[in-house]
Amino acid sequence: MWSRYTSEAGFLTGAFKSTADLEPNDFRKNHPRYSDEAMKENIKFVDRPSG
Repeated sequence: MWSRYTSEAGFLTGAFKSTADLEPNDFRKNHPRYSDEAMKENIKFVDRPSG
């Protein structure tokens, strides 16, 4: 089964924090959601302490 959230898995687990961490042929390098600017903003939500 394919999950629509599969592409976010690496981001949520901390596997990558910028486009430099992605493979050269990774489609996310060309997607606005994964631009370095967007990642800087979104990482704030991933790194937030729970509570």
